[in-house]
Amino acid sequence: MKKITIISLLLITALMGCKKDPPDPVDEYTMEERARDGLYDLMKYVYLWYNTMPTVKVSDYDSPEEILEALRYKQRDPWSFVADYESFMASMQGSFVGHGIRMSLDQANNVRVVTLYEGSDLWPHGVRRGWIVKEINDTPVAPIFISGDNTAYNNLMGPSTAGVTNKFKFQKPDGTEVTYNSTKSSFTINSVTAAKTLDLAGGKTGYLAFETFIEPSEQELNDAFEQFKADNVMDLIIDLRYNTGGYMDIAQQLSSLVLTWNDTTK
Repeated sequence: MKKITIISLLLITALMGCKKDPPDPVDEYTMEERARDGLYDLMKYVYLWYNTMPTVKVSDYDSPEEILEALRYKQRDPWSFVADYESFMASMQGSFVGHGIRMSLDQANNVRVVTLYEGSDLWPHGVRRGWIVKEINDTPVAPIFISGDNTAYNNLMGPSTAGVTNKFKFQKPDGTEVTYNSTKSSFTINSVTAAKTLDLAGGKTGYLAFETFIEPSEQELNDAFEQFKADNVMDLIIDLRYNTGGYMDIAQQLSSLVLTWNDTTK
């Protein structure tokens, strides 16, 4: 009805004998502002902690990143972030540009290496899961992770562009500190980071560490479960502690590999 009303008004204006057409309306919104407004509207309806969102004047913020930082429930949500379309689609296809490292806070508020891809230029230096990350570019990183300030983190790490170099200071398990430079490059993600058969007291047990639900996951999961089947695995451990989510069809595939129809009807 609203659209019909607008058309009618335009027709009435034309019939009243205007000598020249009115100028086309000028769209003063930038793409950043459109994205900002769209994110704000979306969060009001689908954000898990929507009822904690403060009342804000959206026009006070210039970008979706800024409005997200204003609305994000920082006490419980250190994960939400804004990604451009090209980067997001590339990650869903299993590729990204970065240092090949994932970091997270531990219970003592130390930032530790959670994952390090073997293709990272930090790998040959011996950097491994569990090392403490003290500084990046001479800036302590723990306060940034504790505050959940994604903007500060992104500014510190720089753009997702191959060739960008950052300096990392690590604390090794023996307490010594080392500093290495790392240059961002292109990586292909393997979403199944571990698929092992363990000989436990209760029998053969499969261990699957699964990092993200992306396009290459389909074949990786099939390969892992074929191996479990060949090893006569009867029990299964699925480690999703560092999983970042992704496509629902991959989640359905994983469920189908784990459960049979008889399992769901018992």
